[in-house]
Amino acid sequence: MAGEQAETVQRARILIVDDEEIIHASLKRVFHRLGLETEAVLTAESALARLNEAPFNLIMLDLMMPEMNGLQFLAALREKDIQLPVIMITGYPTVQTAVEALRLGAADYVTKPFTREEILGPVQKALSLTKDVVPAEVLGRLTGRQIT
Repeated sequence: MAGEQAETVQRARILIVDDEEIIHASLKRVFHRLGLETEAVLTAESALARLNEAPFNLIMLDLMMPEMNGLQFLAALREKDIQLPVIMITGYPTVQTAVEALRLGAADYVTKPFTREEILGPVQKALSLTKDVVPAEVLGRLTGRQIT
């Protein structure tokens, strides 16, 4: 079991939390081409449950979701002392939500719609914060450069 968990973490697992399945499909396509493993959920509540069941290296988090929004989710992560990089993604950007997301611990804030390049920069930066568990080869695929 421990070997399985280490292998899973080593593959750089990304949890996608968004109530739009088209965002799931888009991000999965980008990340799978880079050899990254993804899992997607439709609600923040489901994401909190998955974080108790499986290891992840990064969370891609929508701001506007029913029941619990992205800011409430970030606050819940902080309360539970879950320290993972989170990239907030939103189709409703405001300075106020950007500041609040960063204050609550988001690593970055990306507006929808986004291009592949606009999302890969923040993902590479966030995963480099966990480079002790994300192999340099994975980070290299994100940047197109060799990472040592």
